[in-house]
Amino acid sequence: MTERLTNREIVILRSLLRRGAAVVAVSLVRWQRKFVINLWRRELVEIWYRQSPTGSFEGPFFRFTKVGAIVAEKFFPAPRGFPGAEQVNG
Repeated sequence: MTERLTNREIVILRSLLRRGAAVVAVSLVRWQRKFVINLWRRELVEIWYRQSPTGSFEGPFFRFTKVGAIVAEKFFPAPRGFPGAEQVNG
């Protein structure tokens, strides 16, 4: 049985989704970095580092896996005025 996501993990998933982590690797604020490790262990996010031309590493940067993007979208409500399913009269 899989453990449920904590509130902090859900906040991180929503933050990553808003910032485009489904498409490109993004950074996180410092407090979120220690809580993202469990999401990485669950294979919901990938952790990336970049090597600069001077040889030093930059990062960490975070991006969703395919499954991670699907899970994150479940915690992100539809914008107001755009319900998920519209009623059809007739």
